[in-house]
Amino acid sequence: MQDIGGCRVVVSSPEDAFNLAADFASSRIRHALIRHDNYIERPRPSGYRGLHLVYSFNSDRPTPWQGLKTEIQFRSRLQHQWATAVETVGTFIGEDLKSGVGNPTWLRFFALMSTVIAQQEKTPAVPNTPIDWGELINEIVECDQRLIISEQLEAFQLLTHQFQGIKRNDWVVLELDMEAEEIRLVTFGATGWESANTHYLERELETREYPLIQVVMVSANSVTDLRRAYPNFFLDLSEFRRVVRETVERP
Repeated sequence: MQDIGGCRVVVSSPEDAFNLAADFASSRIRHALIRHDNYIERPRPSGYRGLHLVYSFNSDRPTPWQGLKTEIQFRSRLQHQWATAVETVGTFIGEDLKSGVGNPTWLRFFALMSTVIAQQEKTPAVPNTPIDWGELINEIVECDQRLIISEQLEAFQLLTHQFQGIKRNDWVVLELDMEAEEIRLVTFGATGWESANTHYLERELETREYPLIQVVMVSANSVTDLRRAYPNFFLDLSEFRRVVRETVERP
């Protein structure tokens, strides 16, 4: 996001992203291209990949927008699925994973999975991730076993239906029981943060020895924001989950 705002284009492949970005950059648009960030050939350490074109607003008439910046992002479908998964998991576990803040196992898992996708798309690997396929798979499997990631991704996708009927700004404590295949919710009002946090801490302590039970606390508002940011992909992690499943189940 720049001074004015930004938009995103999702296409089928990295080649399509490169071609479309090149067409856009060479177009007769009057605004000035001031930066071109290539995070596909030079992925961020987090695993983020995509192309960013940053433009400076240019008008031949006086305007308060003169010189302000806006950004256009180009991603392949799998790159977008990866980014959506990071955003979704971060929202539900209450950590800013997309900014590189949070559980180190989740952060490492997403960096590794980005390299898996990069290999499928024949683009450079994420820095500090294994290039050897066997090492890469083994480390992903370790992350999956440590956090039961495959089951959690499936549970997070199902949670979207559970939020129907919950009021905006409500605080919600979610309990994901992967063994019983149950999702339990306790809802608090918009002013019930203290009560929700107390309940969350109590349940987290009580279930600490049960790795198949995950307790998280979110606001209905954060899920609404996530839906607004990803209107066409909200919790549609089917392709990303398929890649994860094929990776961890690889013989």
